[in-house]
Amino acid sequence: MPLREKLISFISTYVLLPLVTLYAYMVKNPKTQEYFESNGILYLGDVSVDYVNDFLHGFGTTEFLTHVYNRVKNAKADLAGCGLAGHNIIIARKPSLIKAILVKDASHFDRVHTMLSLKGDYIVSKLMVFMQGEDWRRTRAKFESAFTPSKVKRSFEQANQLGKNLVAYLTRELDKDPEKGIDFQIAAHKFSLDAAGSSTLNLNTASLQTRAPSRFEQISAKFFLSFDSFANWWKPAFIQWFPRIAMYFKLTVVDKEILQFYGHVTREKMQNSGGDKNSNDFVGLVHSTWQELYGSHVDRPDQEVWMTANLFGMVLPGYKTTQTLMAMCAYILARHQDVQDKLRDEINAMIESNGDEFNFAAVDTLLNLHNFQSYKMSLREKIISLISRYVLLPLVKLYVHIVKNPKTQEYFESNGILYLGDVSSDYANDFLNGYGSTEIWTKVYNRVKQTKADLAGCGFIGHNFIIPRKPSLIKSILVKDASHFDRVHTMLSLKGDYIVSKSMVFMQGEDWKKTRAKFESAFTPSKVKRSFEQANQLGKNLVAYLNRELDKDPEKGIDFRIAAHKFSLDAAGSSTLNLDTASLQTRAPSQFEKISAKFFLSFDSFANWWKPGLIQWFPRIATYFKLSVVDKEILQFYGHVTRENMKNSGGDKNANDFAGIRMALVQTKMMLCHVLKNFKLTPSPETLIPMKFVKSAFPVMDTEEVIVCCTKIE
Repeated sequence: MPLREKLISFISTYVLLPLVTLYAYMVKNPKTQEYFESNGILYLGDVSVDYVNDFLHGFGTTEFLTHVYNRVKNAKADLAGCGLAGHNIIIARKPSLIKAILVKDASHFDRVHTMLSLKGDYIVSKLMVFMQGEDWRRTRAKFESAFTPSKVKRSFEQANQLGKNLVAYLTRELDKDPEKGIDFQIAAHKFSLDAAGSSTLNLNTASLQTRAPSRFEQISAKFFLSFDSFANWWKPAFIQWFPRIAMYFKLTVVDKEILQFYGHVTREKMQNSGGDKNSNDFVGLVHSTWQELYGSHVDRPDQEVWMTANLFGMVLPGYKTTQTLMAMCAYILARHQDVQDKLRDEINAMIESNGDEFNFAAVDTLLNLHNFQSYKMSLREKIISLISRYVLLPLVKLYVHIVKNPKTQEYFESNGILYLGDVSSDYANDFLNGYGSTEIWTKVYNRVKQTKADLAGCGFIGHNFIIPRKPSLIKSILVKDASHFDRVHTMLSLKGDYIVSKSMVFMQGEDWKKTRAKFESAFTPSKVKRSFEQANQLGKNLVAYLNRELDKDPEKGIDFRIAAHKFSLDAAGSSTLNLDTASLQTRAPSQFEKISAKFFLSFDSFANWWKPGLIQWFPRIATYFKLSVVDKEILQFYGHVTRENMKNSGGDKNANDFAGIRMALVQTKMMLCHVLKNFKLTPSPETLIPMKFVKSAFPVMDTEEVIVCCTKIE
């Protein structure tokens, strides 16, 4: 940092922060923790000092709120609360809790008798949230009527129309550039604003009508972004310390342009509705509340100013209910998924053009989809990562340089294969930062996918790896050129592993030539056709599994990831070993699922790498003691499979049991054909649509929390 920034940082840390800490202690509401915990609400503690500390270090309000919200999300709580400068803040992730939070218990969440308040603010002091005693009880009863079934039904109709508006907006934007796509956060931001404006004020705020910000967007941004700068905090501080002076000069934290906008809305609504209590907005309720509380009083607040303040204030709880409306939005989008519809149309057209039958050539033209997610490290993992980065990673990089195969790049490029470089250091870096092997290889695969290459290669600790995306290339990769892709003469190998060292991939010279000729026959047209028939049967098994699960609870739906996991295992078992692994027969994990999990998860922990390390450095000792990275239970299972196959087939050359796990590219397409023909993929009805703060402080859908389910096509 420049000297000036260092000086400011020093003053902020050692002067302002201690003062704020003392102040936060003074205004802390002593009943906050008791109230939250007695009502079964997760209590996050008082976050005042954390807020100021982050703020002084350059983090805005929205970043801080995101951090607090993520604490609730990580705890998987539906409801949480915290203290902030004497105020009680509630964070709800379950829409059904909104009524109790915003109406029945509102007086518990923001108390004017705390030392920190804006009771000297000319506008904010008029908000109904500051009411106490009998006034609050009467007002609360009035606003509870806003949540009657008829009002909720009318709100749903509004939300349904907003959903249609959103679909129209997305369609227009996608038509402008179909290949590019659009940022859904922008659409969700506009939807949230229109939802708040329509349900709170019965206004058509028209945010979804244009790409440019609407007037309502601009007005709302003035408030939600106004406190992301330290310079904007002088006014609330002045109002806090000198409330009488502030009230005399009519000071307020609310921008003048906001007041003009809501003042205009107030006048229009008063003229047109006359305070209609049956209108599906809060204007009539606010108007009648003023009449009941102050209509007969001589000393009363200005009606227009009071209503303007409370209409603006009503947008905030209306804004909080946006997560309910976003759930409706997700429902609308699930019924208008262009990508899913286009895929379904493509599949149906493919089936129709082939006489209502599947065939290999047709399915081979369909796209293969791939998804992944990663996770963030805990503090402990970060500490371990820090140590690993400056001790282990330099050693790994040196070792990688020693064992690197100098001919790798030349071979790949001379054969027209996309070369990704040596990924050893990247792998080690990601692994030491808490990513598992599967996440890392997914990341590598996505590099190939993004370049739209059919074939790519990379170096990895002295080994050459090939990544194919086109099934027709598999024959040449696995058979003709296999000797180029994994060389035993590199310094890193598992030639000391009692089991792995016996793999045919380590063969050289004449042995490899004879073996290669044998395995070429596994890719004859008849073998591929037989594998296709297996995949087709697996698709039918998957449909049967989904039907059974959906029949148990048709409305709930099921987590499609479980079904896809079982399908993948059955595909690998059938095409590789000609086994019926029966994963799709029951909801509970099959024996093959359990065995597979032992291997695929065994290297996602750093602690499990001691054995391959020992085998690498001391191969003779490892061979003597018959050490192997393969789990004993896995060996027992495959040993049994080997004995059974030898007895039953006698090594039949025509058996369809080559390493067809590579054929999963085709089988995945088959699975999609069966599923999309018979089912619609939708977000789970049980999924909570939580909010995620962005720079504008508006919540948008967090798609990581949406579970994909399938329902039958009627």
